[in-house]
Amino acid sequence: MRHPRVVQALLIWLAVISISFFNFQPLLIGAFVTHLSLTEAQAGLLATSHLLGGLIIVVAVAFRKQQWNDVALLSISIIISAFSYLFATAFESLYWLAAIRFVGGIGEGFMGAYVASRLVLFRNPDRLYALMMAAMSLYGMIGFLLLPAVVERYGLSGMHFILAILPLLTLPFCRFLPRDGADNNPSIGGAKALMVRPAVQLVLLSLMLLYAANNGLWAFYERIGFSIGITLEDIGSALSMALLASLGGGLLAALVSDRFGRILPISVGMLGVLSSVITLLFSENQLGYMISIALLFGSVGFIVPYYFGLLASMDSSGRLTVIGTLALSVGNILGPLLALPLVGGESYSVLIVTSGVLFTMALILILSLAARGGSALPSPKPI
Repeated sequence: MRHPRVVQALLIWLAVISISFFNFQPLLIGAFVTHLSLTEAQAGLLATSHLLGGLIIVVAVAFRKQQWNDVALLSISIIISAFSYLFATAFESLYWLAAIRFVGGIGEGFMGAYVASRLVLFRNPDRLYALMMAAMSLYGMIGFLLLPAVVERYGLSGMHFILAILPLLTLPFCRFLPRDGADNNPSIGGAKALMVRPAVQLVLLSLMLLYAANNGLWAFYERIGFSIGITLEDIGSALSMALLASLGGGLLAALVSDRFGRILPISVGMLGVLSSVITLLFSENQLGYMISIALLFGSVGFIVPYYFGLLASMDSSGRLTVIGTLALSVGNILGPLLALPLVGGESYSVLIVTSGVLFTMALILILSLAARGGSALPSPKPI
């Protein structure tokens, strides 16, 4: 492959823009309510439609039975994503908005799946996944800093225009991206054959539980802050700190790389996650609240690259990393759904404790993998 560093940078950029809707979901939902006069439930339906579209395309990519022309499909996905933002407000019908968000989710979902199956082709995928996490966090920080002013001045259309232009800038460079990825190694079984392996099941289930617990807490972090008397402005500062901590965690993982393997960094990071839960449970002021959210997102930003490093070591075709993206997506959807019955009144202790239990289960599964001695196929030929 010519210019591998350039290709790596392009793949990381694709990963960043593939989570545009998810990253700025709070801003978009608020803008749907304010500028389109939707209820919060209707705005939530749009978000669910987008996530569902992404989930469906990732399932299709993970379990496909023949090779596709991925670069051509990537170009189409970029165009679909861009147009889903440009034409999102062309009609006022809720069903049209849900449909366009579903289609946009397919576009961004394929971009994410493509990246997941290509980063495994390079030397030291752990570091690349860590840099990807850091880049996503930086993107979110810049977006949350600039986009509210755009929405205030130009409305929802202004924000949609920016989110449409970003993927289109990538189109001229698609021809430099690798065509080979999942399904190219004939010695590797299909998705079903891979998923029957106990080691693979442990990693995927642990990753899903991690994101279910994490997103369940994230969905209600603002409410938790209000329940202990923190002002809206201070809550906003804490949420911004979460992205900064996630950036730091990703950069630390890139620095450490695989010097200490993968299971040990995940285990250490999980201790940080559990510490954040304990801190939040007994927090009665702003300091404890901010320490908790920084610990949580810093730790998650640190350990997620190692999960994908594990999956990359178990499958040299890149298919497992796509399935890992699927497990992550399922966890993201399940988290808020599981959290809803646990919240009510002024106390969120049941939600916090339940999240702690899910985090502990995720850690136990990873430690079980260590007890089994791990299980990996030969790593892919590095580029």
